[in-house]
Amino acid sequence: MRSAMNRFSEWIDEEGLLDLPLANHAYTWSNMRADPTLVRLDRVLICPDWEERFPLCSASGLPRTTSDHCPILLRSLDPTVKRSPFRFENWWLEHNDLQMWEMASSEGHWNLNLRRISTEDQVAEVARMLEVLHPTAPGRAEDKLYWGGNKSEIYSVKSGYRWWMRNSPGITTMFIKTPTIWKWKIPLKVKIFLWLALQQRILTKTYRAKWRPEEDTTCVMCHNDPETTEHLLCTCLAMALVWRRVAVMSSSQCAFSNLEELWERLSKCPSLGASGAHARVAQQNIPVMIWATWLERNGVIFKGQRFHVENVWESMMALLRDWGVTLAGASSVGMDEATFVVIA
Repeated sequence: MRSAMNRFSEWIDEEGLLDLPLANHAYTWSNMRADPTLVRLDRVLICPDWEERFPLCSASGLPRTTSDHCPILLRSLDPTVKRSPFRFENWWLEHNDLQMWEMASSEGHWNLNLRRISTEDQVAEVARMLEVLHPTAPGRAEDKLYWGGNKSEIYSVKSGYRWWMRNSPGITTMFIKTPTIWKWKIPLKVKIFLWLALQQRILTKTYRAKWRPEEDTTCVMCHNDPETTEHLLCTCLAMALVWRRVAVMSSSQCAFSNLEELWERLSKCPSLGASGAHARVAQQNIPVMIWATWLERNGVIFKGQRFHVENVWESMMALLRDWGVTLAGASSVGMDEATFVVIA
């Protein structure tokens, strides 16, 4: 018996038969006892030609009935090629060579005027899509992206920024005509602060009240009016004393009634730190005084200090020294006679 089984196994190997695995059973025979012996005796053997002819074939075991062997069900699942369903393409209707047969006609003729009816909304949507598309000409040249924001058709951050300013709603004149802030030789954080101040985006009390309605918006310097950007830098009574002090020191008018006037003065400022002595002193002192006032105002809010014009003045002197600007004659004359010059 064992020699016969060996010859049978050799024959399977010689013929190249494959043992098709069972999908749901690991064993096909049981001795049906309390402690059963389970063996896979029944198999489905297929040749390579069969597998190629029926690549989706599978074998599964069926429930046992009268026999102690499990019947095996073989499914071939012949992969018959099915015809794909016909699908009508809407773009066929726009083809110049399209011809359609009107079956409703009893005579039967080519009706070139037959078209599918579209709603007005569908036609409008297609029209909007066609507006986005640019006319193209067939050619072998490589496709390229062109930027429509400038004449060179080459994108840059500067051209993108200018395009955004021109086409964004609500942009103010001060925002579009950026003053010469970025040319000044002062700390970058001060440039950014001045730029934000012109857009009324600094964190004044009224600005913060958008998120904290319960917060007191009264100005901490004059204790009279709500602290807006324009009030803080232009119309505040305490700030007026600061501007008056600068005007006395520089023999120039430095008071501003609104941010527009402040912007006009800032836009005419020379580059802070440029060479040459006594160069438009008052205009150069404006950004220094604004930043010094903002620092003193923060000291009142966050450190509990008292606001005083002399404190702003001392802070301004320290900033001028830190930024490379010095006082001419400050050691030999009084403070009221000092003027500001730029170090050459």
